[in-house]
Amino acid sequence: MSKVIALVGLALAVTACGDKSGSAGSSSAASTGGGASAARSGGAAAPAPAKIADADIDKTVVENVKKASGCAWKSGDGFDGDCDAIKDFKTFSETYTKKDDEVDAAKQKKLVTSCLSLIGDPDPKVRWMAANCVGEEGEALSGDAASVDLVLAQLDKDPDLAVQHNLTFAAKGLDPFKAKRVDRVLATIEKFKTDEAREGLIASLLDTLTNGEEEPSTKVVDLAIELSKRKHQQLREDSFDILGKTKARAADACKVLDAFVESKVWTWSYAARTMGKMGDACKADFDHVVAVAVEKLGEDSSQNGKGLSGAAMLYLEQFLENPAVTKEQKSKIAAAAEALAKKDKNENVQKSATKLAEAAKK
Repeated sequence: MSKVIALVGLALAVTACGDKSGSAGSSSAASTGGGASAARSGGAAAPAPAKIADADIDKTVVENVKKASGCAWKSGDGFDGDCDAIKDFKTFSETYTKKDDEVDAAKQKKLVTSCLSLIGDPDPKVRWMAANCVGEEGEALSGDAASVDLVLAQLDKDPDLAVQHNLTFAAKGLDPFKAKRVDRVLATIEKFKTDEAREGLIASLLDTLTNGEEEPSTKVVDLAIELSKRKHQQLREDSFDILGKTKARAADACKVLDAFVESKVWTWSYAARTMGKMGDACKADFDHVVAVAVEKLGEDSSQNGKGLSGAAMLYLEQFLENPAVTKEQKSKIAAAAEALAKKDKNENVQKSATKLAEAAKK
């Protein structure tokens, strides 16, 4: 979103109240007891975050969140289909935060704090909607550490996978990197790292560990190297993205990425794309990238596991944008792509190969 928001601190009132219902999804974010959070971490739970103060909660927002939670629901999957009630909440949110056709920063903040107050609600549908609200409007509290802590505390213990995914969306909306909560995000990732069912969730959290400008920390780069070896597509590619941002560990990153190019598994082209975005850091490996590209372009794409997809050829186009790629290297890819465009019977492959050849001739 392109709204300009005045950053304001979140007024908080620390609560010592426990979860009277005994539910893992209690409305008190401070209630951890000896439940899921402690069990997953293998020890004591993290200190309980503060609770949203009553003065920061608008009952009208709360009512509308709960009203939107009436759609058909399947545990672990979330809401079923395109529900009108969810559309109505979106309309409500847009109206609530507008003043004279402009975003009212104070109202947007109130919307987010009101939704934050519900992320521990006993009803998973309410938690899902509340987290989605925070993800959509979180820039109102961008960089607010207390809000990030509140969301991550619920993420650590929430029993519903669909809600957890929306909580990662909420966390991203609040910008943990800006809030200086990278180590807190790393702690959450560590809890779920061995759970294959939550690899997509981890992939979403990886986006919060860097900002594209500052050098990723050593811990973050080490994690990216580790997770890049997973089979989950998004997790692997998001790990590559982090490796593409490091300068201090560029040699390590290039080594990992080039190994994936050598593997020739389908993610190799994304690894090549990442190397292309690293300036001349991986320049010594470009001949190898080109050799693999030529080999794959020469394969029969009609055979299972052979050839290149349209996406893979697009990634190669992006690799070629690097000024460090030589004319000789480009000419080899151009020749191989032109040959593929002439011989392949698949129209989509022909188009992608022709486009790649044109990019290589620039």
